[in-house]
Amino acid sequence: MARGLQDKAILFLLDNFEQVTPAATVIADLLHVSPEISFLVTSRTPLHIIGEYEYAVGPLEFPPANTVHGDQSELMEYSAVRLFVERCKAASRSFDPTPEMAQTIGEITRLLDGLPLAIELAAARIKIFSLSALRARLNDRLALLTGGPRDQPARLQTMRDAIRWSHDLLNPREKVVFRRLSVFVDSFSLEAAEAVVSAPITDEERAFLRQYGADPGTGDALPNLMEHVQSLLDKSLLQMPPAVQDDIRLRMMLTIQEYGAEQLQRADETLLMRVRSLRFFHHDLRDVDEVLVGRDQKLWLARLDLELGNVRRGIETASEHPQAFGEAGIVLASVMWRYWLIRGQVIEGARLLEQMLGYRDVMDLPVKTEALARNHLGNLRLELGDHTRASIHYRDSLALYRSISDRDGIADELNNLGLVQMIEGSHDLARESLEESLAIRRDKGEPRNLPATLSNLGDLALNEGDFEQAERFHAEGLRIRRDIGNLRGIALSLYSLGTIAWSRDDFELARIMLEEGLEFQAKVDDPYCLACIMLALARLDLVRGDAIQAVDRLHRSLDILQKMGSRRVMTEVIEAIAQAAERFGFHREAVRLFGTTTSVRAEQNIGIAGRFRRDNERTLTSLRRNVSAEVFEREFVVGERQVLNQAAAEAIQLTAYIRERAMSGDVAEPVSDGAFDAVVAFTRGRELGLTKREQQVLGLLVRGESDKEIADRLSIAPRTAMTHVSNILAKLDVNRRAAAASYALREGLVDPSRIEEA
Repeated sequence: MARGLQDKAILFLLDNFEQVTPAATVIADLLHVSPEISFLVTSRTPLHIIGEYEYAVGPLEFPPANTVHGDQSELMEYSAVRLFVERCKAASRSFDPTPEMAQTIGEITRLLDGLPLAIELAAARIKIFSLSALRARLNDRLALLTGGPRDQPARLQTMRDAIRWSHDLLNPREKVVFRRLSVFVDSFSLEAAEAVVSAPITDEERAFLRQYGADPGTGDALPNLMEHVQSLLDKSLLQMPPAVQDDIRLRMMLTIQEYGAEQLQRADETLLMRVRSLRFFHHDLRDVDEVLVGRDQKLWLARLDLELGNVRRGIETASEHPQAFGEAGIVLASVMWRYWLIRGQVIEGARLLEQMLGYRDVMDLPVKTEALARNHLGNLRLELGDHTRASIHYRDSLALYRSISDRDGIADELNNLGLVQMIEGSHDLARESLEESLAIRRDKGEPRNLPATLSNLGDLALNEGDFEQAERFHAEGLRIRRDIGNLRGIALSLYSLGTIAWSRDDFELARIMLEEGLEFQAKVDDPYCLACIMLALARLDLVRGDAIQAVDRLHRSLDILQKMGSRRVMTEVIEAIAQAAERFGFHREAVRLFGTTTSVRAEQNIGIAGRFRRDNERTLTSLRRNVSAEVFEREFVVGERQVLNQAAAEAIQLTAYIRERAMSGDVAEPVSDGAFDAVVAFTRGRELGLTKREQQVLGLLVRGESDKEIADRLSIAPRTAMTHVSNILAKLDVNRRAAAASYALREGLVDPSRIEEA
């Protein structure tokens, strides 16, 4: 055959070569003696011969997780979605996707890993299932994905048979590795694989397993794990997603993982692998609380994003066996508290930690472990706005720390209790707690936790109107956080310093501080920081006359806090939205929102700083002038009867409406009730650098006239009118005509009574 092929240029096509992989040496021999021939080979595993070029045929492209697709045409850009829709239409002539179906379709293709066979098998079920029912049944993919075309080979008629086709090609040790790796959720590191998969079963493990009727047959170690992993990669039973900071990770597609989990259950190794996984992550993440405030914060957040599924699985395993692994579960849920907070998953974090602490009576838990867990649960409860339960957890933790004379722990709890007392307006008690905490921390000389107490003392001074003291505390905290590289802490310190500058009417310094805070927030992608800084920038916008931009920022801030379940700052955001709503003439809505926040502050004993109180009182006074006493009282009572979440939903709808109107250019702030003073307007305009002609143009701009209309009225060229408008925007430091109109009305630069003139 080799002699017959010499000097001939021929392309051979060989399909399903994985069934005869030993014949790869024959291809190598033919290529050696007949260099003009070529082979195009399809196979589930490479040939591993010289001269081979591998072209991986990956799955179809599908939408990423947590992506919102309101536009159906955007969704159809993904090849997996196009195939799914096409096959659904082929299976059911009545199938007509609507925009409301977009999210479900995207999620289905993602849960099917973009695998063409899986997509075709799932789409065939659209005859009997709705899309939502089909999505729900994908929790058991292998049972659903059956019934392929009869004219296809048996291995292509069900997903189970398709995966079994590859699984049967594995040698015995590879099969063990494959099924054990299925214990991981989403993805895993090589270190995790070595610790969980390859170690032999110990006598302790076997004794524990027998208590639950499990008896794995294979107990030997698995040497050469990396060779087996490489083989699974070659056979496409494992994937290697892009590395994060050189952290090599592996994953199984969801459908393949489900098959592996079946094999793991058949081998009676499920409990063993889950326990090992829990132990690995309990040990590997034991210091994650500390590293999340250091220079590697961003790196660790990215890693925890990838490990989240494994962490959840570990806590679930501990909750199922609390006597044996309750402590590990408590530690794992506890050290993750800062991650839950930064990533906006406060509700889940509090639920998991509270669940694990509920098993306290069935385990022998070290005092310090329990004290730390209760402290972290208090932190999460405080963020959820539950001051009473947070305070209980802090006091329980303080008592535990005092029982073992742990000064670091005592300082932590005094700091946290001081924060609760400050929020509730008990400033003398707060100062006593915080100063005692600060004294302990300064004496210990450990800088990591010192900025938290300095920050709380700074906020206390700000609430009392002592701006210089507040700035000193926050500036010291910022210096320490810069030194240790706490990116999130730097962002929060800059937010606090920006708020102090705003309170002192130093608006330019406030802007500089807050914009730098935004830069550091972006480095860790911290939603809580973003929400706080958006609130502060919105307050600055309101003062500077750009209420439209303020509404946009407040909408973003409240949307973030709602998704996080964070209620601690939500009251302040809703009050700022009420202030903005009053400027746009939404008086009844503003009164209702103030009714809710007033009730919440009274019920939860939440204090309010001087500058914020004055702004609220000023807005409420204006509202009383703009609506009758009867209307004010009725709307305020309606607001009082709402819970905070209802008010937040109303505020979100209101800001969305104002934003929509602003985008269409038909919204401006309402007229002030004060009498217009032409002399004051002229003088104020001069102070801002406006010429007499620019003041005339501004008056017409406020009335909503275009550049051409302004030019016609003043008998000037349209280009000249456009230049005047550009100069006005620059001098008022705004970037939109509507913002300039809002500023002019608020600052009394134009006569509001002449706005409606023709």
